[in-house]
Amino acid sequence: MGAAVARRLAGDGIRVVVNSARSASAGKELAAELPDAVYVQGDVADTADAGRIVAETIETYGRLDILVNNAGTTRFIPLEDLQAADAAVWREIFGVNVFGVWQLTTAAVPYLQQSPSAAIVNISSVSAPLTRRCTVSVRPRTWPRPCTTSPAPRTPPVTCSPWMGGRHIV
Repeated sequence: MGAAVARRLAGDGIRVVVNSARSASAGKELAAELPDAVYVQGDVADTADAGRIVAETIETYGRLDILVNNAGTTRFIPLEDLQAADAAVWREIFGVNVFGVWQLTTAAVPYLQQSPSAAIVNISSVSAPLTRRCTVSVRPRTWPRPCTTSPAPRTPPVTCSPWMGGRHIV
């Protein structure tokens, strides 16, 4: 899904930063096929890496207009083996799916606030139909409002879900 988003944005003339935690060769290949794209390896669950991803974006392009949070991970554990879902598993899942999104977003917000057309897009997984979706208004120079049913005037809508899928950011 992340590669499709990157290709679509690049096709619309947007310069893209491709990121992954582990699949560096695939990320580098994708960046190489896109015009003026770069690849930055880093784990969004790591605070320093999340900040570095944004910093390298700013260093490369001098600005940030769109953040696509598409990183996610999960573990498939049979119901009869719930003990396998120990604290380490939960830390990994929440590290990427929750804290990673938060860390990357908070690192990006100061730069997004400088853009008149800033947008944050959170992409969810196939598990999203099991959750309630909501719309968040993201306004330049302000922090996002809590979930609402409709965005404020002249603000880009962001669909959110508690679980994010893939391993890509733009």
